[in-house]
Amino acid sequence: MVYGRSSELLGFAPGARVLIVNCDDFGMHEAVNAGVIDSIENGIASSCSLMVPCPAAADAIRLLRERPHIPFGIHLALIRDSPEYRWGPAAAKADVPSLLDPDTEELFVDTTAKRTALLAAAKLNEVERELRAQIDAVLDVGLAPTHLDWHCLADGGRADILDLTMALAQEYGLAARIWLDDGR
Repeated sequence: MVYGRSSELLGFAPGARVLIVNCDDFGMHEAVNAGVIDSIENGIASSCSLMVPCPAAADAIRLLRERPHIPFGIHLALIRDSPEYRWGPAAAKADVPSLLDPDTEELFVDTTAKRTALLAAAKLNEVERELRAQIDAVLDVGLAPTHLDWHCLADGGRADILDLTMALAQEYGLAARIWLDDGR
């Protein structure tokens, strides 16, 4: 897998060193959405990352449709930030049962124990189904994301999930924002 061409996919020259200030969690709540838009239009941010399964994703999509000049990525989400934040998958629950917390029938919450449970239970074909559902939900409304990144699992949590995500970025022609949690 080749890492390192993402800045070129964003339109920058090969070898260019760039600073991109990206607002995270767009779509989580309407207040987050308002803050993200303000940061891009009146602050120093230059892009954002949309979380499709979140409660205010429809509002975020509306805002992006009204502002086609805003570069954005898809913040792939397999887990939730905290117990108070509630959302399920973008795919039908029946199609991704290994990604659902049996206690809530929603995506797992981001605690060490729950993350470990998700990574142990997640079937790669269901992970792919969910990630494609999130990407396709954005493309199906006519939006053009610039990149993929992912929520709470750093490098994907498993090598096969990282490889799948990088393959999806390549397939869809998108840059990838990754954080390799290699202990350095």
